[in-house]
Amino acid sequence: MFYSIKTGAFLRALSIYFTLARILRAVMPKRLIQKRLEHYKPSQERVSRRQATTTSRPDFMSYILAYNEERGMQPSEIETNAAPIIQAGSETTTTAIAACQFYLQTNPDCYKQPAKESRTSFNSEHEITFISVAKLPYLNAVIEEGLRMYPPAPAIGPRVVPAGGAVVCGQHLPEKLCKHFSWVHAGV
Repeated sequence: MFYSIKTGAFLRALSIYFTLARILRAVMPKRLIQKRLEHYKPSQERVSRRQATTTSRPDFMSYILAYNEERGMQPSEIETNAAPIIQAGSETTTTAIAACQFYLQTNPDCYKQPAKESRTSFNSEHEITFISVAKLPYLNAVIEEGLRMYPPAPAIGPRVVPAGGAVVCGQHLPEKLCKHFSWVHAGV
């Protein structure tokens, strides 16, 4: 499953170099393309199973299905669009958690503070929610630093500056400029 993000980065790079796209696609490792296709099938199966069931527990599919009642997407369209959502919720999340754990384990002094913070902030398991965890400053600093030092996605796709231009980091960028910023550079 981790090859899917790597392949996606290659495909985004291809979209920038339009005239070279055919050549680059020809030399792209076939195993990456195959792994990306292999990722799609289990995602498609999960979405198909979820569409066939009802549940009172909200998940990302419950919102898609509720919105779909007025929009009328075909099941195949939902499956195709859900694959990247499943990918984003598995590969990148796993990578980010592994990076944070690695850095905490290799820096025991840094491990002590978020461990103490989380153990003293909650009296029971039921108090641990997304909202309550978001209020833990040191733990969130660890997560932010882990994302900075080891970004879970290899690249951010390019962005086109909107009409009228824009100011980014104090610099004016002219409209229609294609701008790219790699997370790798942010970690240096």
